[in-house]
Amino acid sequence: MRRLASIIVITLLAAVLTAAAPPAPQQVEGAKSFIARPKLGAAVFELPSAVRWRATPLDGGRYRIDLTADVNAATVLANVPALSARALNRDKPCDHLVRVKSASAKLTGPRTLTYDVRFHYAKRLCLGMPLEYPADVACTAKIAVAATRAVITIDVAGAANPPCRIDGLAPAFNDQISALIGPDVFKRHIVDAARLLPKEFQGVTIDIRTLAIDPKTAILHIEGEGTMSAPQFAALMIRIEAARMSR
Repeated sequence: MRRLASIIVITLLAAVLTAAAPPAPQQVEGAKSFIARPKLGAAVFELPSAVRWRATPLDGGRYRIDLTADVNAATVLANVPALSARALNRDKPCDHLVRVKSASAKLTGPRTLTYDVRFHYAKRLCLGMPLEYPADVACTAKIAVAATRAVITIDVAGAANPPCRIDGLAPAFNDQISALIGPDVFKRHIVDAARLLPKEFQGVTIDIRTLAIDPKTAILHIEGEGTMSAPQFAALMIRIEAARMSR
């Protein structure tokens, strides 16, 4: 009887403590389609995208956020000629003329592309009477995409030295052309991964684990994770719920 009474007391005590304790945090998941708007130089792109996320409670009241995002870059590859013309075309009297004739980009690996652009160039001089020195220029670049923590780097480097081949123009103008288009073409672009995500994820630090482009679909696949405190997680849930209710 004494043993039975002890078992009953322990069982009742456990039941009381369980009822009094707050419920254990549960794993939370969600998904959303959105438009990513990365900015590269003066160009802002609008890319159909989707994000999936999962929040897992950790010890100490913190949460781990696992996030997967797919960004469709097919429109960028399809519009390379127009985007190149927007970035490079110039028409300045007594200075220079640039007119893009063709441009293309081709995926060569999960994180690499080649970029080819051809344009008509003319050096213009106004010394009593206008003078023009025309040339056809072809440039080839290699593009490498990488990620460090929450930063995506798009590095555009010349595939050769010099990267541009010039027909019909004196070699003295070679440096002028490089100085003219170099800042727009052969440079490194930095993209904050958080700025690709919907606005409710702004301020959430995600360290990128995987970054790759599907050569068949031109979809950029990003996987990352981060941790946050309970108040940060609660604020994120409020923003996500507010965005859901506003649709």
